[in-house]
Amino acid sequence: GNFVVDLFCKNDSVFIVQDKHFSVWKNGMITNFKIPELKNSEELAAFYIDAQNRKWLTTDGGKIILYNAGFKNYQLFDFDTVNNSHYMFHIQSDKQGNTWFATDLGLVLKYENGEFININKKYHINFLTHNDFFPTDSCMYIADEAGFYKILPDTALCLINPATIDKSSGVHNIRNIVSYQNKTIVYSMFGISEVKIKNNSVEFLRTYTKYDNSVYFGFNRMFVDKNNILWIVTFKNGLYQIFDFDAKVYTPHDFIKNKDYLYDNIINIEKGTGNTILINMVGFFSIFNTQTDSFRLVIPSMEEGSDITSVFPLDSNYTRFWQATETSGMEYVDIKKGIYESYCQCGSSNSMPTINAAIMLSPDSFFVFQSTAIGVFYDKKFKFLKIKHNNTADLVDSYRDSSVYKDLQFYNIERHNGKIYIASTEGVYIWDGNKMSYINHPEIKNTSIDQIVFDQNDNLWLYTFSGELLRYNEKNKEVADFTHLINQGIKGKSMYLTLEENNLWLDLYQKIVLDNASNPVKTNVYLSAPINNYYEQLNAAPIFTDGWIYISTGTQMIKFPESILQENTSTPSIEVLSIYNLSDSTYITEKNAFEYDKNTVKIKFSVNDFLVAEKNRQTEYTLVLDGDTMPWTSIPGENSLLFANLSPGNYNVLIRSKYIDGNHFNTIQAGMFSIYPPWYNTWWFYSFSVLAVAGLMYWYFYQKNKRMHLALETEKQIATLQHKAMQAQMNPHFIFNVLNTVQYHVLENDTKQTLEVLSKFSKLIRATFDLVGKEEISLHQEIKYLENYIEVEALRMDNAFDYTISTDENLNLFDIKLPPLLIQPFIENVFKHAFEKPFHKVARLVISFAKEGDYLIIKIQDNGKGTDTLSGKQTRAESGTSLTGKRYEVLNKQLKKQVYSWEAFSGNEGTTIIIKIAI
Repeated sequence: GNFVVDLFCKNDSVFIVQDKHFSVWKNGMITNFKIPELKNSEELAAFYIDAQNRKWLTTDGGKIILYNAGFKNYQLFDFDTVNNSHYMFHIQSDKQGNTWFATDLGLVLKYENGEFININKKYHINFLTHNDFFPTDSCMYIADEAGFYKILPDTALCLINPATIDKSSGVHNIRNIVSYQNKTIVYSMFGISEVKIKNNSVEFLRTYTKYDNSVYFGFNRMFVDKNNILWIVTFKNGLYQIFDFDAKVYTPHDFIKNKDYLYDNIINIEKGTGNTILINMVGFFSIFNTQTDSFRLVIPSMEEGSDITSVFPLDSNYTRFWQATETSGMEYVDIKKGIYESYCQCGSSNSMPTINAAIMLSPDSFFVFQSTAIGVFYDKKFKFLKIKHNNTADLVDSYRDSSVYKDLQFYNIERHNGKIYIASTEGVYIWDGNKMSYINHPEIKNTSIDQIVFDQNDNLWLYTFSGELLRYNEKNKEVADFTHLINQGIKGKSMYLTLEENNLWLDLYQKIVLDNASNPVKTNVYLSAPINNYYEQLNAAPIFTDGWIYISTGTQMIKFPESILQENTSTPSIEVLSIYNLSDSTYITEKNAFEYDKNTVKIKFSVNDFLVAEKNRQTEYTLVLDGDTMPWTSIPGENSLLFANLSPGNYNVLIRSKYIDGNHFNTIQAGMFSIYPPWYNTWWFYSFSVLAVAGLMYWYFYQKNKRMHLALETEKQIATLQHKAMQAQMNPHFIFNVLNTVQYHVLENDTKQTLEVLSKFSKLIRATFDLVGKEEISLHQEIKYLENYIEVEALRMDNAFDYTISTDENLNLFDIKLPPLLIQPFIENVFKHAFEKPFHKVARLVISFAKEGDYLIIKIQDNGKGTDTLSGKQTRAESGTSLTGKRYEVLNKQLKKQVYSWEAFSGNEGTTIIIKIAI
């Protein structure tokens, strides 16, 4: 009991008005809005968003609701003045930004500048039943049963008054009015018409569809969609679609003024002279001017006339002409002289009463045919062609004598290069005016040919009764088969072949483009309504002229633009009926995820074709599993799919269908669902496993690194202990020597020298204490320490002592770091051994610091005692340099690379020590 009474679409939202509810559908979700309290019998009516983005909701009890931007609050306006009877059903914006409202009882309101204006009271109009609004740039038109009104800011005019209008013509009781292709279209009691609203009048231009009880039922509406297609919604008789109103339908009543003529059916249409088309009927024909859309009726005789099949004018005004008929043979007419001559002699041996088609050979001779005979008409007599066994023919006088050697029938004739080509049940015959010949190709002879036509390249196209499309080249006598170009849905139909420029038409079903002589291209044709209601009943080949197409159906001639023939992009409709999990006994709509052992799914669907039911279809499906699309697979039966033992994953089922002859698929998403994997194939199980393995590997490498760290720490401690042991070993020896020097100067009563020794010694001791606890010092600190140490050692030398310390200018003494006392043991060794007493010359010590590549090179050179002198005292030397060398090895092992190294070069004239440190 809660009916949907109105829908309104805005962007991606659909607003839904029900009897007692108001909601919006967006992104698959329904949201309900608050509405005012309604009376027991009162219901909602319509919703509208106007040009100012105001949201209006109305009721059938005269209420208007104005919502705010978020639909949370509203204003309520009540216009109920006749006991809850105002059905506020129509809302419309005008071009000035105002909003208009109308009810079924004729109340019209206008919302302007925040106020409602009662149009009935302002203009003193008694509207009856509102039909439609039609806004323009300058005014608002209102269609009502009381008339058609033009509403201006200060006045209102009635343009159509039903009380005075001639209801037999024009428009009456306009129900709808729309703007379509720069035209004003109205739907009235007279039908669907085009009108011209000019100044203060409505001019009736033409009617497209007259009033018909089968179409017109109660309230209806027209609207134009985004594709510029006009739709007509009727109350009881469905939805009508009109693609182009330039299509015109003419009946014999449009050009027969004399109602006494009873035979008004159209035999056929044919191209006339100039810009004319001849409409052949029973007893007369009409000349249609394609430039002016006007008719001129030609009545050959006031007596009951013949069924005219072809007219051959002898002057441009059609006052003298021959006409071929289906009932009276050939007829000659001279209207000015009142001559009407019939050449039939029905019942005589040389008569040919029925002529299906004729071709003029000269002003008084014709080639004629009917289904069972062919011949020529000249000198006002018939001669008949009797075809013999060898496919030649003799001219005979008697119709009865023209009987052929077997049941041969004729269907079509075509003239090309002065010859007449005749389509028959036994192939194609050719008459050149003197003799008969035959196309003796195996694919054509003995074949029943329905239609023939020549293209611009002198190729003969043939359409057979068995549905084959062949092309015969007369020059090289070759036949090409193009049957594959014919759509499946029309194969075997009896169709006209028509050549239009370089296009071959099969009726109006299909166009074959002949631009490429060796490979013609087919184009599927979509005939727009209402033309497709008529074209299956063609009784003549279509006529193409000046961008227009003319067809005849026996009761009507229809004219429409060639542009209305579009490529057929129609596709079958696919509807999913149900998606069911057989293992879980659950519909997918109720549940869309299942355990791994509930993995059998069945989809039921239908493929519908509401246009041409006999067309064959191609229907396929594919599965998209976790984003990967499987190949499309054909669906036999077109009604169900069964997926058993599905592997785990996220599934998207797609179904598509197209016509065999179509180029376009209709693809739908049939359903989405998921199959869970077993617990041992889940992400959390994989994650736990990965974390467990990672934890074990971490524990393993942590323990390994810990052991390595302990080993390196141990080695570092060993190096430190060795260093300190070396210092402890060196310091007493050094102190003993210094104290001896002090004692000596005291005994010599040399106070000054004593104080100098003590001062330098104390400075050295302080520097030593500062370095002992440090792991690294700068090269600058190391050099300063060496200078203090050398100066203290020099105090105890008996002879003169000279030393130099030089540094490369490229060295940054403060940035280079190294362990303390790394060089001092080598200097100590020089004083202990190289300059050992007795030493009788000036002692010289040269120390240099230089950078070579990535290394710091330290050279220590002395002129002391060399190898020979040191050879017997290796054990004492180990106390300094040997321990330092071992310290270098421990440091390199700790750093895992060769950073510290040294070597000595000793001779009779001194020793050179080179220390190499990577920096």
